[in-house]
Amino acid sequence: MSILDNAISSIKLGLEDFQSDNPSRITLSCARNLYSGILLLFKHKLAQLSEDDTDEALIKERISPIKTPEGIKWVGKGSKTVDLHKIQERLTSLEIGVDWKRVSDIQQYRNEIEHYYTQNQIDSIRKLISDTFIVINDFVRNYLDSDPQELLGVETWAVLIETKEVYEAEKNACNEVMETLTYESPSLLLALKEFKCQDCGSDLIEPIDNSTHSIETEYMCRSCHARYTPEEIIPAAISEYYYPETYLAVTDGGEIPYCDCPSCWSSSSYIYDEGVCVICGHSANHTCLRCVLVKQFRTHHVYNFHIQ
Repeated sequence: MSILDNAISSIKLGLEDFQSDNPSRITLSCARNLYSGILLLFKHKLAQLSEDDTDEALIKERISPIKTPEGIKWVGKGSKTVDLHKIQERLTSLEIGVDWKRVSDIQQYRNEIEHYYTQNQIDSIRKLISDTFIVINDFVRNYLDSDPQELLGVETWAVLIETKEVYEAEKNACNEVMETLTYESPSLLLALKEFKCQDCGSDLIEPIDNSTHSIETEYMCRSCHARYTPEEIIPAAISEYYYPETYLAVTDGGEIPYCDCPSCWSSSSYIYDEGVCVICGHSANHTCLRCVLVKQFRTHHVYNFHIQ
């Protein structure tokens, strides 16, 4: 079978898993197969872009140069193919646009369901399938020059669309309730909308009470009914929302975008750029008083020096 055939088979099998009566197939096997199918679609494109007689170099982990009468040619070595990191690196270098945030979410859910999530949570899988639909639809149409419905088959495509629509209706309902709350920071609303339940991985989170302050209500996961106090969910949501910036700050240097509030001491609640604690609303003085005094002293000293 070709790489493309394997990709289609994996995606179809993942959706068959989703429709089964076996809880393990609905969650674990479905996530594994859909993620594998997406990676295979990416590898198919890289194989298409590899030069002839290079053993599909762009999908191989190891690439070595060889001399030919025409010059140097890079040839794939061994049977091991590239992982997601290398796939992203090579597709990006080739100016092929992919929603890598969604792909990362699919990978993360696949990893976490293998190690943490054990329950059959349909809503969590619907989110994964919705992300899968968007990634496949864009990639197949834009870079494989194909109709995804024809590629995957009418029945498979119908399952993808139906599942995506059900998930989006649930997500929109959660977002509408979340938007009735009052927030100290617009970032907190965005963070809560993206927060994933720590028990089942679903992002269908909604406040218990509406039209109140974000710190005055508990929150519940629609999927597994886990409940969170504001003191639990807000720091976790901020940490999750700012994870990319935090990772870059730690690895490349720079400031982490949040810290503990200097007033209420809430964990991970003070946003530097917005200058506010998302829990108590405290706004700290970001100007160092010592620096201000030193500047004033130097200005005064230079002024008096010139006068003399």
